[in-house]
Amino acid sequence: MGAEQSSGRGAPRRRGTNGRVYRSGKRAREDDETDLERALELLEMNDFSSLAHARFPKVKGALSWAKLGEYACDAIKRELVQARDGADVHDAIEHARILESRLRARDGIKGARTTRELRDAIMNLAALTKALGEMAAIHKGTLAPSHDNGARATVIKQKWVRLGLGDSPFAKRLMEETVATVLASTSASGGVKALFNRAMATWLPSPAPPDGTKVEWDSDLDD
Repeated sequence: MGAEQSSGRGAPRRRGTNGRVYRSGKRAREDDETDLERALELLEMNDFSSLAHARFPKVKGALSWAKLGEYACDAIKRELVQARDGADVHDAIEHARILESRLRARDGIKGARTTRELRDAIMNLAALTKALGEMAAIHKGTLAPSHDNGARATVIKQKWVRLGLGDSPFAKRLMEETVATVLASTSASGGVKALFNRAMATWLPSPAPPDGTKVEWDSDLDD
């Protein structure tokens, strides 16, 4: 997809399709993104025969749109869990947007089918990454908090869990910092602040059950 890579000292660092320089320097993460971008490229193909003859070593057996879509979903999930900063989230947002566009293009092709499970995963990933992008923009001050993005914030954790994503210190920190930004805002209304407070509550540990002895009633004892 036009990515540049060199191992020589002083050579330009690899750039993704969005032009962002990779700061981590970890080859594994760069390779993962290269594979994801290749999968997204192949997902432009909706002809079964052409896909079956394409080569993508990360997927075993003959390729299919479903196999590539599942691979792309899993790769984007890894991006989210491993995200360290807003730039990493931006990559996941862009990849999820492309994946959603591939699905919409497939929907326009007569006879092309997509399972409900895969469709739900793609749409949930697109919605989740979009909402996370809004949180990052609100924290940076480039997007005003509103009832709309506040409502989307309240279901971020729900979508996170539904997609089977694990713990992410960065995601929780992003929510904490975004909510703090909103609460400190002089322009956000009380209703908007309440929505973001509710969103943050979903990321907090569940309260421990109160101590005490549970009493079980047996109707036989009443006789």
